Amino acid sequence: MTLWNGTGSANFLLLGHGYSKIQIFDNTYTEIYSICPDFDLNFPPNIPRFECQADIHESYVTERGSIILSAYNYTQADLTSVGGPADGWIYDGLFFYVDIKTQKILFSWSAAAHVPINSTKLPLGGAGTADNPFDFFNINSIQPVGNGYLVNSRHVWTVYKLDSKGKIEWEFEVRYFMPSN
Repeated sequence: MTLWNGTGSANFLLLGHGYSKIQIFDNTYTEIYSICPDFDLNFPPNIPRFECQADIHESYVTERGSIILSAYNYTQADLTSVGGPADGWIYDGLFFYVDIKTQKILFSWSAAAHVPINSTKLPLGGAGTADNPFDFFNINSIQPVGNGYLVNSRHVWTVYKLDSKGKIEWEFEVRYFMPSN
């Protein structure tokens, strides 16, 4: 069993991001590991730097003695493709494949490095500034599949199948249709 033990961001209720350690318990509810990852993330000016940086969305323990963790990095990005500024700011959805015993990062992946920002279905609204980064991707879950991963994006409405190096092999977009009145 895993437990996310941390703090939500200033926009936690809206964005659902947080910064935390992950505690792993055995079947007697005894803590056997406490993982406090420092992913060397950048933080918006209105959020203090947290020592433990695992996000609330994912802490999946694999059969290989590793854990998959999500995180969000404050990143400058060109938002002109979604009607924003060229020098805008985003939350880049990241995930890390971490060895539980050593806490060594074995693999990492960045949504912004692989998915165009204009793939998002989320309207920019007033986001995209230094104080209010745009969460264009929003990782919901990550699962290992064979030698790769499935990554689900809430704001792109897509599941991505990644190979072992993080390259997108295929994607499955969910389309929502609203009946007309």
